[in-house]
Amino acid sequence: MKILKKVNIILAIISLSLVIYHFFIEKIHAPDYALFFYLSVVFLLNGIELTKEGNKGWAGYVQFVAALVCSVAAISDLL
Repeated sequence: MKILKKVNIILAIISLSLVIYHFFIEKIHAPDYALFFYLSVVFLLNGIELTKEGNKGWAGYVQFVAALVCSVAAISDLL
């Protein structure tokens, strides 16, 4: 699970970098579905990590539900 933790840290750094760039340097013109797909991947990987650790209670399952909601939003945005 060390690789998954490293991937989650890299995704968090990418997210923070994009937010800082978007708000302070230049607005990023990305479609809504790209954001929802990115968030669904982030939530899914965090949910897997929290579920595998087993000490966070329902947090991993809440992340799975959030990933499902973001995926549905992205797919409905494409339709």
